[in-house]
Amino acid sequence: MTDTGQGNAAYYADILQAILTLAATAPGGPPASTADFLQRLNDGWLLGAWTTATTPPRQPASAPPPGTSPTSPCACPPCSPG
Repeated sequence: MTDTGQGNAAYYADILQAILTLAATAPGGPPASTADFLQRLNDGWLLGAWTTATTPPRQPASAPPPGTSPTSPCACPPCSPG
């Protein structure tokens, strides 16, 4: 275990750990090689891999969003009567 320091050093160590974790555990399995891993250390690649994996399926246009009715625009407290 490496000491990550304090203040800014700890912040950047946390960011580094998060990026490495996202690259190594991306949908589709672990990287197959060092080159594959290094390719994943790219914001475009990471965004594409994780966005497609976490985007919920779209509902049909005729179905209202959960918690709403066709006559109410949304179910949040400011919009909902009550």
